[in-house]
Amino acid sequence: MKRIFTLMLIIQAIALIAETTVGEGKFIKTVSNEESLFIYRNSNFFDREVIYPEKNNSFKYKILKEDTVLTLTTPADSLIEIYSVKRKNDKPKYLYYADNYGFFKIMAKAGENYKKAFEFDKKDYSAYGRMIDFYSENIPDSLDGIMEKYLNENPDNLGVLFKNSKVKRAMNMEYKDLIERALPLKEASSDYFDVILTALYEVNGLNDTLLKSALDYAVENFYAYDDFIFIMYYIMDNYNSLMFDTIMAGRLSYDLSQPVNDEVKFYISTYFIDNKYMENEALSNMKGLIGSEIYPDYGEYILYSIAKVHLSMNEGDSAYAYITKASEEFNPQSYDFQKMKFEIAVLKNDTVNAIDSGVRILTYDRNDKDVFGKVVALSKSNAKTVNKKIDEYLDEESENRVFEDYTLTSLNDKESKFSKYKNKVVLIDFFATWCGPCKMEIKDLVLMKKEYSKEKKIAFVAVSSEDDAELIKEFAKNMSFDFDIYYNGGPLMNRESIKGVPTIYLIDKKGRVCYSRVGYSEENDKYIKTRIDYLLKK
Repeated sequence: MKRIFTLMLIIQAIALIAETTVGEGKFIKTVSNEESLFIYRNSNFFDREVIYPEKNNSFKYKILKEDTVLTLTTPADSLIEIYSVKRKNDKPKYLYYADNYGFFKIMAKAGENYKKAFEFDKKDYSAYGRMIDFYSENIPDSLDGIMEKYLNENPDNLGVLFKNSKVKRAMNMEYKDLIERALPLKEASSDYFDVILTALYEVNGLNDTLLKSALDYAVENFYAYDDFIFIMYYIMDNYNSLMFDTIMAGRLSYDLSQPVNDEVKFYISTYFIDNKYMENEALSNMKGLIGSEIYPDYGEYILYSIAKVHLSMNEGDSAYAYITKASEEFNPQSYDFQKMKFEIAVLKNDTVNAIDSGVRILTYDRNDKDVFGKVVALSKSNAKTVNKKIDEYLDEESENRVFEDYTLTSLNDKESKFSKYKNKVVLIDFFATWCGPCKMEIKDLVLMKKEYSKEKKIAFVAVSSEDDAELIKEFAKNMSFDFDIYYNGGPLMNRESIKGVPTIYLIDKKGRVCYSRVGYSEENDKYIKTRIDYLLKK
């Protein structure tokens, strides 16, 4: 009986809450015995305004121009009334109502208004997204039914498809079919842009024609988006190593004339420089990035690219000036940088820098006979002395820090300590199944492992932070990824302060991290193999 009485009180309280429409510039007026009341403006629940009575317990508040929906509550945050400001040609306030009712835990009214908001404008994807978030947080048992209902009723609604895919991904459920259905629905919306990024970086095995069509649309329509840089990453990864695509280049040259951000400008210019296309325009854009906001992070690559153009134009003095500036400001060690520095130093008869860069090149590839021969000649040394110098550089480069033991969980849920690899050189690949660069890295590493198939003193290990063993098993099968693979590696990655994937660790026979590499690069193959060979012979 007491339960029924309580329920009746709740129903009565809800029934007493009014939704009142007021005119712009008018006053909200109410009478209350409270010493003060709260006003929440436009569903901003992190800020509230206190109002006090004027006389005879009378409260009033004047509607401001920026007010849309106002909520009046007691100091104890009991909802008194919701006010909607009436304006000409104004959309209904269902979404604001829904947010308010949700905040004050009046669930039925919240759900009702979210549905009304979506039905009123099915292109307003925020309404559907917020409705699903509401059910997910407050009524999770109804979530699957709501998602299926709206998908069946709106099979070609981009917002429904994408939101459902995000929820399924969070629940480790299959969502590839939803992305495939969303990709042909081309529209210049942020949701469609996110669909493309999801397709590029998270979903395996999508139709290439479908993907390329979406990518073309992105290049034409989304250059002003901050995250357009991720489209550029994909283009660089997939076009630099293939035949130069003049159609793509033409579109990118158009993008350079648009208000793209500096990162995008950098990557488009890099693409042109690498392919000797519109070099003067690319050079001008690169020089304009010196001193920009991205310069502290991208400076060595900007200066390298500028030097590269000058070198291709046989402007040795200019190339030398920029490569020297890069050395002084950033001290880069990458193979490509050292290769160019070596070529320019040889051209300028700069023996000291030529020898230094030549030896560093050989720490990537000792089998480069041309460079090896020139270093021997320039240093007036023999091969044994040069090889000793290479080993000294590798020793100087070594991080030489202890890798504390850790318990790993295999895909078959068997636990084992990392110390089982004691007395072996260990390559650890920290990866994720959704990571595009990881897939490129894994293809190289699988081939590398085969090269060391007869070597007993090396182990190839992979660790993912993901917690879905079945997902990783399927991924490993599709990639022919035959490493010792472990999952639930998040705590280990946190311990090692690993911020991004792929990350490679090389650990020596004494259990010390000697070398690490973050991110994918074509040079990684030479970098890793040279260092593995060095650790194996130590």
